[in-house]
Amino acid sequence: AYTINEIHVGSIAAFSGSNTELTISVNNMEKFSGIQFDLILPSPLTYMDGSAAFAGRNTNQQVSAQMVSKNDLRVVAFSSDNSPFAGENGKLIKLSFKVEGTGGYYSIGIQNGIISGLDGSNISSSEFGGSLQVNAPNISCSSTLDFGQVSSLDSKTLNLQVGNNGSDTLRIDHLVFS
Repeated sequence: AYTINEIHVGSIAAFSGSNTELTISVNNMEKFSGIQFDLILPSPLTYMDGSAAFAGRNTNQQVSAQMVSKNDLRVVAFSSDNSPFAGENGKLIKLSFKVEGTGGYYSIGIQNGIISGLDGSNISSSEFGGSLQVNAPNISCSSTLDFGQVSSLDSKTLNLQVGNNGSDTLRIDHLVFS
């Protein structure tokens, strides 16, 4: 028989310039009292220090998260008296982030996942990364307007079509022509 004990990183969609929350879930067939993993953060995500908290299933555990390198966030949750987490499926930890970056899709990787069984052994069977969708405007227009041959004594008018291919409201404050 093979027991399944998995760590799942959630997926989030947020606007650039906003704060968002990422949840980590654990599906387990065995009782566990601790968990540790590293999240590989995409460049638009910045961890908000001290925001690690339980999303549920905790009984007598504590959680912390700390950046260990530029884009590597280490998360640790454990029980000092070896109390098991409640349940067998669902959200466990939530983390807050500032989102600042170019619109698009990014992966949130996970590595070095450990689920600590009640006997202290690593019972993790798998870990699954998540994703980030940054909603941002994306201006689209022609980079040139061809007026053709026009006398310096005449005038000619052309229309410039401006569009938004992004997933947030595009606001144009001013235009500069050369």
